[in-house]
Amino acid sequence: MKIKTDINRTEAVPGAFAEYTNTQLLNLIFVAGLWADYNSRFGWLVTLRLNIKYDVNEFIIVRAPAGQGFRSPDVLAERDYFLIKER
Repeated sequence: MKIKTDINRTEAVPGAFAEYTNTQLLNLIFVAGLWADYNSRFGWLVTLRLNIKYDVNEFIIVRAPAGQGFRSPDVLAERDYFLIKER
């Protein structure tokens, strides 16, 4: 993957999302998702998501999320404290 280092960049990220929810099992819910994005800098990015929820009883709920994400960092947006002038 080739990374461009242009500070004055413009990114476009169109994409699509699909999700499936399975509630057939008693007290157990599965939610599976798929993201497909095209980033103008990095090309196609596909990520999977899975969320599981289990109701142990009326008062206890156990959740387990899993998945992966991508982001495109921006030096100025994440390190804006460098721009502050100390007196």
